[in-house]
Amino acid sequence: MENGVTRSGQSNFFVIPTNGSVDVPEIQLDVVDPVPNSLILTPPNPTLTSQGAILQVTVTAAFPDGSTTDVTAQSAGTNYTSSNSSIVTVSSNGLVTAISSGNALITAMNEGALGLLQVQVALSGDSDGDGIPDDQEIALGLNPNDPIDAIEDTDQDGLSNAEEVALGTQIFVADTDGDGILDGVEVNGSNGFVTNPLLADTDGDGVDDGLEVATGSDPTDPNSFNLAQALD
Repeated sequence: MENGVTRSGQSNFFVIPTNGSVDVPEIQLDVVDPVPNSLILTPPNPTLTSQGAILQVTVTAAFPDGSTTDVTAQSAGTNYTSSNSSIVTVSSNGLVTAISSGNALITAMNEGALGLLQVQVALSGDSDGDGIPDDQEIALGLNPNDPIDAIEDTDQDGLSNAEEVALGTQIFVADTDGDGILDGVEVNGSNGFVTNPLLADTDGDGVDDGLEVATGSDPTDPNSFNLAQALD
């Protein structure tokens, strides 16, 4: 504050190393860049068909005034994660690499705005036509010549094995993201909210979905949370 006036400032983006420290760049007391209200990831719903195949994700930030800008690079403040690195990995600049058959969710976050991209990897055929690639059935301990195992619900979470594979959730874990809500409940919305079974915090507000439902807030709205009850 200077002469009764609060001034805002910002530095350039910087990366904090794991278990390390960093010198914060110079903070410029000037006009602060706007914060995006949403992120758009492209290309939509990509499929990779060979091990080691790569895909460059593009991230576009949309701002409240209607303008957009490319924030794909890590230097633009975007961070990436893969929901299952045994299926696809993602680099710090959004380069996706196929590892094995399956479906995984790529998450990008920039200044609190969240963007999602579902990636499918199909490296083999489907002998029994049940919707699950043979190599993935073998890896999961299923029978690639038996279509019945696709309609079974191994972990009793309300989703069939084929549905779980298509979503990228785990067929042996009833709550894949560990947020306290069964995968099937998240997908079907039987608790009143359709949330993402691969993200513990669907709306990115810092409070897990299960805790939001338990404390009476909306896990799909980043502006809805009951922090006091959540902390209790």
